[in-house]
Amino acid sequence: MKWRNNIFPEDVLTLRKKLISTVESMHKEGHTFKELYDLYTSMSSYWNTLVDLGDGILNCQDLEEIKMRKEISTKCSKIIGHFDKALNDQSYVIINAAKEKLNDSSSEDKNEHSDEINQDTIAKLNAKHMEVLGKVKGEFLKQTELLYFPQEIITEYQNRIESNFDRIRSICLSVWKTYWTQARETNKIENAKHELVKNVAELIKTGGNLEKFQDLVDEKFSEYDRKFEKHLKNFFDSDEKYIHKIEQYYIQNHNQIIFTESLKNFHGIGRFDDLKKFIYKCKTHSYSNIFDTKQWYEPVLRKEGQKIDYFEFECTSWILDALQKIVRVVVGAIKKPYVEDSHIRNAFYIIDNHFFHQDSPIVKHINRFQINMLLLDSIKYTFYSMYIAYVSLKASEIASNRQK
Repeated sequence: MKWRNNIFPEDVLTLRKKLISTVESMHKEGHTFKELYDLYTSMSSYWNTLVDLGDGILNCQDLEEIKMRKEISTKCSKIIGHFDKALNDQSYVIINAAKEKLNDSSSEDKNEHSDEINQDTIAKLNAKHMEVLGKVKGEFLKQTELLYFPQEIITEYQNRIESNFDRIRSICLSVWKTYWTQARETNKIENAKHELVKNVAELIKTGGNLEKFQDLVDEKFSEYDRKFEKHLKNFFDSDEKYIHKIEQYYIQNHNQIIFTESLKNFHGIGRFDDLKKFIYKCKTHSYSNIFDTKQWYEPVLRKEGQKIDYFEFECTSWILDALQKIVRVVVGAIKKPYVEDSHIRNAFYIIDNHFFHQDSPIVKHINRFQINMLLLDSIKYTFYSMYIAYVSLKASEIASNRQK
């Protein structure tokens, strides 16, 4: 028989022996720690992983891998946070300089040198991306050179980092391409206006029959109108292009979410490429019939014949109301008919703020929900509303430009 005050110190000594034995075996296997701080960081990471997992630890097959992934992910977040803003800022310096160069040119020079400026800007943006990405890779390898990190996991996260910086490059290239295309089409519109005025002036000089003169002027205006209509169509994205851009920006932001701690509620959501199909459904169904709300909840035992319980009815009403508020905020921030990466990222944060605040029924009953399904439906509906906003703003812009 042992007293309690004897059992505890014996267990502590046993644990101490196990810890020392584990460290020695790791050393023999090549898992060396350069200094005591590295050992402390590794052991603390194990403990934090256990705390974070809670009851979910029973579902884990490999605690070691989970711990390492979390540790590497934390390093990735810090590296990305430091370098992505630098790349973004430096890229916009290049874009703004190119804008000034394009705007300073005369109409004739714009037509002649527009392609040259475009190619030079793209080359500079790509070079800046490679320069910053090289620094990022160096910093990442420096911080993950500890031997207890398996190479395959390091390679996986290195690829994720590259994907994140490819996203920034893609966004900056898209911003520049949009501006360059708009500047080129605007110049064509201005040239068409000058040509119209010049032609009318020449007709006035020739004089002659007034009725014939009126017919010639009408013909010139019709010709200008056709050119103007063509340039306006090139100036804005088509409806199909809006859908494609929203999907592309979503995929690019999806890659970054795994490194964003403040968006941890979205870490499990999947990708989708059926936005066009969902938009059609939204247009042909009433708001309350768009969603299969049963997928938002964990299956529960119900009485025979009972389709939905009071809890789900109340929560569904709250979610649908909250989603309408989310849409109003997201759409209210869109001022121009151009899809921007910031619009997509903004949507994630607004959904998170509305769904996961302290008094939200989702937070209070988190175990009753299939969060990933709920968030995916909410994101798709928000994107549908953004698409409608872009199309509406485009129609207004075209009407406004035609009046001018």
